[in-house]
Amino acid sequence: FSSLNAYSFAFAMCSFLAANQLITNLSFVNFFLQPRGPDVTTHMRLHGFDFVHNLLHMTGQRRPQPFVSSDGQILALFNGEIYNWRQLSREAEGRGLPAFTSDGEAILPTYQSAGES
Repeated sequence: FSSLNAYSFAFAMCSFLAANQLITNLSFVNFFLQPRGPDVTTHMRLHGFDFVHNLLHMTGQRRPQPFVSSDGQILALFNGEIYNWRQLSREAEGRGLPAFTSDGEAILPTYQSAGES
């Protein structure tokens, strides 16, 4: 890496915002977050909260966030990388769930299976 590439890489990651109060200039605030996740921006309002996620695509298929459980009660925003997501996918398939196509898809089914412990 040149020093410029290392610097760029060190700060490259997704960004997200969760707010429980109305932000009248949400687009303006997100303008400063988007460079950290330039591939897909998603905004969702759920249970009185605004969730904005800016994706920097790195593994698997592009999956917009937040991830929401089928009953709408659990929501996850994810910033990082799950290295063993393929293993978690195989385990989920063993429980009769569909295979994951990205690392972030592993979060909710794994949490629901393992519980809070």
